Amino acid sequence: MGRKNSKVDQAIKGQTKWDPDQILRATHWEIVRTITIPPTLDSPHGKLGGKDWEKLVTAYVKNPLYRGDSVAAPEDRASRTILALSGGNIKGIPAEMTWKKFIEGMVILGADTLTLTTKVVRGNFGTTAVASASCRPSEELLNMINSEKKNASKGLPASVMLNRFFSDTAHTSVHVMKHILLKVLWKLFAEFKIDELTWVGLSKRYVRQCCAGIPDAESKRNDKRHNMQTVIRATDKITWKRFLETLKAIDSRTMECTLLVQFQKLPPVEVTANIDFSQLTLWSPNNESDRSDE
Repeated sequence: MGRKNSKVDQAIKGQTKWDPDQILRATHWEIVRTITIPPTLDSPHGKLGGKDWEKLVTAYVKNPLYRGDSVAAPEDRASRTILALSGGNIKGIPAEMTWKKFIEGMVILGADTLTLTTKVVRGNFGTTAVASASCRPSEELLNMINSEKKNASKGLPASVMLNRFFSDTAHTSVHVMKHILLKVLWKLFAEFKIDELTWVGLSKRYVRQCCAGIPDAESKRNDKRHNMQTVIRATDKITWKRFLETLKAIDSRTMECTLLVQFQKLPPVEVTANIDFSQLTLWSPNNESDRSDE
């Protein structure tokens, strides 16, 4: 693979300035920098260096558990993974950092559990709520790769599903949702006391604002609203962008994300990132497609 990727070294040293839209990538590298490892010749101070991290990537792509349907050589998969996590090599056009890639990064680091705690401030009055959920990154990634999880409510009309979910949002967050981001989202719905009627009103207003003044606005509004409804009634998948967009739709202003990463043989790592929703570009009329692996 060689030591040609200066972006990896810069990211590990904290020399990279990330845009607000790159919060997942910035958080990944903050976790990498914070990990304490037994001292080695390459890392006598007990911190991961570029060589250490790339060795972990190499070991990961050689693990048949995570190959999925890919027929690419391990070297090619390693290069793609490094590019995805480091931002790519095209100036001004960073590679997209999806939730799947973030979880993949946690598996590469050997994380045993990941706990996401969010503190969200919404509305003009600054109402605040806290929600937390955990997952095992290796299990989460394998479910994404193998598509083993099924929507427990598949086949029910959308209105029936949403009515059931909103009838007891606290129960939905704990006993229905499987994905860590969906667990957090529905816990926030519960904390903010957002019922189905409130959600319908807020989502309609958000969609109107997004589609104002664009060609074929009515069709775009319908598509967008349908996609948002689909996202929140899913039980096993959601993309990072859709997660953020749903929070923005309920008038969230800021979010403090704390990630606690626990390992079997290393000290735990905790990092915090702050998100200003007014600084994020989450939607355009041309990006309504949504992929389950993000």
